[in-house]
Amino acid sequence: MPTLKNCPECIFKEYDGRILRMEDKLELKLRIEDEKSILKRFGDFMRVNMQLRPTTVQHTLEDIRRFLRRSRNIVSYGSVVRYLKGYLNKAPKTYNQQITSLRRFIRDFLGRGEIISSFKLAPVDEPKECTDLTRAQVKKGFYAQQDNLSKAIYLFTATTGLRKSEILNLLKEDVDFKNRAVKPRHFTRKKRAGVTFFNEEAKEWLMKYLSERKDSDPRLFINFR
Repeated sequence: MPTLKNCPECIFKEYDGRILRMEDKLELKLRIEDEKSILKRFGDFMRVNMQLRPTTVQHTLEDIRRFLRRSRNIVSYGSVVRYLKGYLNKAPKTYNQQITSLRRFIRDFLGRGEIISSFKLAPVDEPKECTDLTRAQVKKGFYAQQDNLSKAIYLFTATTGLRKSEILNLLKEDVDFKNRAVKPRHFTRKKRAGVTFFNEEAKEWLMKYLSERKDSDPRLFINFR
């Protein structure tokens, strides 16, 4: 169990005991006094200091808000153990997401890495080998779509290989209709999206869908869930 070493007084002076205070000096235990304020600062920290995407910031804040609620605003080795026990029977990726969120909050933001350092990510099973769909299966799926929007997205997804989130983030200006090319708006610190292409049939249904729209929304696809 971690113990307090070289406690940086600056963090307690900065928050002046109103937001964060030392609960126990033998076991490194912190109590969050003003959850709303500290989560706001944490959100700013992730956006500015860590340069995380808005969706990542939102999901991390949701995880930490849940952790603080279950731990009664106590941040300690013990509270992390009790919280993570609730995820032992979850999928490894779900467990690892909690570890990642806790690291951002406890290690990166609060500067108390010793609380979270001993917790390791769960091994993730290798993805099972996928079987390619037959042309007949793809065709059957297409005819099951009810409207031009669904048909356009179906063929666009099948021929570009893009994920749903990548497709729904596209703007009309991201698509080169002449060359049937698209430049996804998916950029992270680990991945940079490249140019991908769609076929003539996908272009045909995409144009049908766009021609029936009367809005000025710059997004390629709207009103799709």
